[in-house]
Amino acid sequence: MGSSPDFTLAENIAGFASWAFGSLVVVGVASVIARSLSSAS
Repeated sequence: MGSSPDFTLAENIAGFASWAFGSLVVVGVASVIARSLSSAS
């Protein structure tokens, strides 16, 4: 395991990508739940 800037940059990009994907999933699930609730009422 080296401490080169390229590795840390790739790690930061991977962490940001997983965080962005996770928030997208949360927003998608929330919109689906809100849509089903509004259609049910």
